[in-house]
Amino acid sequence: MSELSVQRSGLRMWLLALSGIPLMVIGLDILYRRRIIAFFTEAVFASNDPQLVEPRDVIWAIFLLVLGAVLSGFGLKELLAPRAVVKADAGGLQLRIAGPLRGPVVIPWTALEDVGAEELEDDGDLVSVMWLKFTDPSVAPADPWGARWIDDKTLAILATDWELPANKVAEKVADIAVLSVQPAPTRRSPPPPPPASTWPWDIRP
Repeated sequence: MSELSVQRSGLRMWLLALSGIPLMVIGLDILYRRRIIAFFTEAVFASNDPQLVEPRDVIWAIFLLVLGAVLSGFGLKELLAPRAVVKADAGGLQLRIAGPLRGPVVIPWTALEDVGAEELEDDGDLVSVMWLKFTDPSVAPADPWGARWIDDKTLAILATDWELPANKVAEKVADIAVLSVQPAPTRRSPPPPPPASTWPWDIRP
């Protein structure tokens, strides 16, 4: 039986981890007033008008520090110990749409009617998605993570950070679904041997 396991793109996770570093550097610099914040303070304000770090600046610095740590930590975690965002086998389809700290949602093949991929418009941008049409939508979360319901029975899953294109994943998922729901062929018992003949090989006097 065929199986499919799709992870997040390693390149995108590496870029995500790198994007958190500048945020942490800026946050630490604001909190401790080191080179970066001192340079901009001297460039913008007069030398005889020192600017103090206000409470709102501290809040922004902490926010940037936490956000940078989350982005870098998540990116590195997915690089070192990647998890499958889509997994398909005979038991059904597993999707990481329940939330960042929750396990995969297992969808039985009998609950799916169709699967495909396309590009949808999201705030003026085209995003790649894999969509699933359900016969029983209750098996999927009502408020999914990284996905959205585009009608009562169709769920679109964001696929921009997958290692494989959404159309390739959808084709493979459809193939596995068809193979998984087909009834197993019945094994036929071998025909009984023909009765032993007594003529002409068994000649009795």
